[in-house]
Amino acid sequence: MYTEIKNVPPGYPSVAALAGKDNDFAIFRKFRYLNARNLLYLQAELVDLENELETIDRSLQVKNEIDELKCWKTFATDEDRWNLILRIRKTLDDYSKEMCAQGNFYRHSPRLQIKRYCNLTKCQIYKAQTKVRSKPSMDGLRAGSISVIAPTTFWRALFLEELAHCG
Repeated sequence: MYTEIKNVPPGYPSVAALAGKDNDFAIFRKFRYLNARNLLYLQAELVDLENELETIDRSLQVKNEIDELKCWKTFATDEDRWNLILRIRKTLDDYSKEMCAQGNFYRHSPRLQIKRYCNLTKCQIYKAQTKVRSKPSMDGLRAGSISVIAPTTFWRALFLEELAHCG
């Protein structure tokens, strides 16, 4: 490679040489917005796949085809069911890899982030619920005012699921 930076061609080669020589010049965008949006899409996709699988499970239970729920080989004999499992596996793999890759970008307190968001949008935050009593309503979101129920992990997941839900 180049022994001196002055011998490096201009443009990307010289910027890369400088960044490679001194870490202080290695400045790269994190594309946090795009990464967050990608994770939300993957999460929404997984929710849909999970719902499809649950529908199949319930259908098999109603038909009293319990053996198909107890043995993966029997379950997988149906091509559509097996393809759903493969789609879930692939999407879960993508989601897990992205979560690991982006994990260090999202280490801030979710409670603080939700409070900041709600301050900007003038919504109300209620205190954390220790027991699940009812699913939070997103009617307020559609009307322009948001009521975020408890920034616990469970409620945060429901909030994001409802926020991302298409219907």
